[in-house]
Amino acid sequence: KRSGNDKLQKGQNPKAFGRSSAGITARIQQARKAEIQERKLHVPLIDRSYAAAEPPPITVAVVGPPGVGKSTLIRSLVKHYTRHVLSEVRGPVTIVSGKNRRLTFVECPNTLDGML
Repeated sequence: KRSGNDKLQKGQNPKAFGRSSAGITARIQQARKAEIQERKLHVPLIDRSYAAAEPPPITVAVVGPPGVGKSTLIRSLVKHYTRHVLSEVRGPVTIVSGKNRRLTFVECPNTLDGML
């Protein structure tokens, strides 16, 4: 049996309480900082100019007479692709549907003048 005097005080077991030396911690932090700086040097640059050969968006025209649900269809497609609710459709709506694909939805009336 152990007596009350044989108990170890907190901090006497270095394996139980992590790094006890400040030098080890400083070296680890320094190595981590150097690694982060090295990663910043080797970040691949993305060409964001217009000559990047990004294809134009696919245009989808929703055509029909008034009251058949053109706006409802466009709102449901926007909700499906973006998880955002569109309250009112005004003009063309462009969404990103993939890494390299954009879609533009256009609401168009059933008249020839509206299609131009």
